[in-house]
Amino acid sequence: MDNADRKSLLSRLREGDNSAHKEFYDQYHKLIKITAMKVTCNFHDAEEVTSKVLAKFWRGDIKDGNNLKGLVRTMTKHMALDYVRDNKKSRYALEHSKAMEKKAVEPIKIAEQLAAINELLEELDDKERDVFYRYVLLGETFQEIADEMGMTLAATFRTYKRAVKKLTPACEKIYKNIGGDTDE
Repeated sequence: MDNADRKSLLSRLREGDNSAHKEFYDQYHKLIKITAMKVTCNFHDAEEVTSKVLAKFWRGDIKDGNNLKGLVRTMTKHMALDYVRDNKKSRYALEHSKAMEKKAVEPIKIAEQLAAINELLEELDDKERDVFYRYVLLGETFQEIADEMGMTLAATFRTYKRAVKKLTPACEKIYKNIGGDTDE
């Protein structure tokens, strides 16, 4: 497909031409799905992202570009990253609640363990706690954290790893206290 054909396809997509929708699907569906799968590492999530990307193109909600294949790949990658970021927190909460249901832990014991975890976080220095909190709880990327805190990407990653190293032994102890098995 040459450049003129790609521009024609984009124009026809914007106009709502059904044959353009089929042509676009036939030409780019695999690329979209493969790109989404590389980012999400999950078949179901890749399907969701693929549907969203196709819908965006079919609505004609796209900008002009000389490299349609590059535009498709970049748009898919960004939409997949947004999807992963948006769903990361809700997945964690769901998995955590299922684990707690399995364990049938008493509410008092949970409150005690949460207090212990908060004490652990206080053991971290301010920079470690801030990086850990932003990455784990807020779902920010290391690059976003580095930019906002004025750190290099490597320094941000090392700070996170240092925090995890400090927290791991105590977290394993807490997990065992609530009936978990760290050898699984």
